[in-house]
Amino acid sequence: MMPVNSNFILRFSIRFNILQKNIWTFVLTLRTNCLIFVKKNIMVAEKKNKRRTTRTGQPSNKKAGKYFAHDDDRFSLVEEAGAGIPVALVSDLIRITDLNKQYFANLLDISTKTLDRYQVQRKKLNPSNSELILKMQNIYRKGEEIFSSIDAFRNWIEKPAYGLQRRVPKELMKTVTGIDLVMEELIRIESGYPV
Repeated sequence: MMPVNSNFILRFSIRFNILQKNIWTFVLTLRTNCLIFVKKNIMVAEKKNKRRTTRTGQPSNKKAGKYFAHDDDRFSLVEEAGAGIPVALVSDLIRITDLNKQYFANLLDISTKTLDRYQVQRKKLNPSNSELILKMQNIYRKGEEIFSSIDAFRNWIEKPAYGLQRRVPKELMKTVTGIDLVMEELIRIESGYPV
């Protein structure tokens, strides 16, 4: 067995302590920069929300028509979904989301021809399909608010998300539970959890 050189141990422990200090400094700096970035985005989103309010103080939603059920107000969501929403809102969502008609037809479990026919006849969706569309609308509203632009949000939903077990949010948003999971992830991101 070789004798241990005390100089070697001293130099090793000093280098290790310096390395450990540098790692902690890096972690703290990264955390601080992330918090600053999130706070800036929240401030931008709050400014946008102030610009979007109407005279009554309620947020206006020019893109998606008069249907504006908030996810945090579940009673209004239930009432609007129960009454049924016009299929025209699906066309508005297609325009806003950049998803194709086939995606929404699959979501609503109807064919694209049926979706077109409903639109021509100005039919309303049944309560369960209305709830899906209103929740999708809320997801996109929340995403635009958090990511500061609809394009940044569209980009996010196309990629695997860490908080969703590396699943693609767009693929999860095909069911009510999946939509709820994506909304919960957006709320976590808004609260400062990493993307």
